[in-house]
Amino acid sequence: MNLFDSNITHWINQYARQSQSFDYFMNALGNDVFVTGGLLCALVWFLWFKPSIKQNYIRLSLISTLLGSTIATFTSRLSPHLGLPFSSIPMVHKDIGFIVPYFVENRGYETVSSFPSDHATLLFALVFGLFLVSRKIGTWAFLYTLIFMAIPFQPDDMRAKEEREMEGTLKQGDDLGETVKERPRLFYHPRSAICQW
Repeated sequence: MNLFDSNITHWINQYARQSQSFDYFMNALGNDVFVTGGLLCALVWFLWFKPSIKQNYIRLSLISTLLGSTIATFTSRLSPHLGLPFSSIPMVHKDIGFIVPYFVENRGYETVSSFPSDHATLLFALVFGLFLVSRKIGTWAFLYTLIFMAIPFQPDDMRAKEEREMEGTLKQGDDLGETVKERPRLFYHPRSAICQW
């Protein structure tokens, strides 16, 4: 880790393990789906359906924003495979003396690159698109994203989080498959609620 990153990490990390309540709040803030992305998605929908003289321009800009955000996220995700340097999460660096906050577990973060963060890439790309459509909403969205997403230290990088959630989803899918095998009449009987729906 270079000196610049190390200084920022130490400055942010100095508040870790000072208060269990603060660590819990920051961890909950960083892992809450509505706080991290739901509000920005709501702003996209608000601008999409808001009556305006420039409605076609706004909708084209929002479609471009969503496509650009998707491309930026995939590029960010593929960046370690494209030859960009690997940057591990500060929590796994043994040589910098990182203090792990309360309620945070190190679960397989050794192989996750933290920069560029696909989570931050997606959110700031959405904010940029919102700014192009409405400077006022875009400015407030930028400040919100900066304060509530970029500043809180999130050791749960989205890539590792998504991998854990995908494993859980696959397990749930396997469980559902077993249920379907055991009770085929529930799903395939012509008078079942699912077939009628």
